[in-house]
Amino acid sequence: MNPKVDDSLNKAKKWLEEFERLRLIILDCHLTEESKTRESRVEKYMQQILNGRD
Repeated sequence: MNPKVDDSLNKAKKWLEEFERLRLIILDCHLTEESKTRESRVEKYMQQILNGRD
């Protein structure tokens, strides 16, 4: 696990449970974790999905 990702998740106010689930999926698929921006792209995609947009 990437400590930078830990820090980002600890600061998350929204989607914390969903981020943790996605993180487990990512790690199970042997993908690499990276933290590039404070507001993650995953959060933006999740908002779009919940709002009915692709």
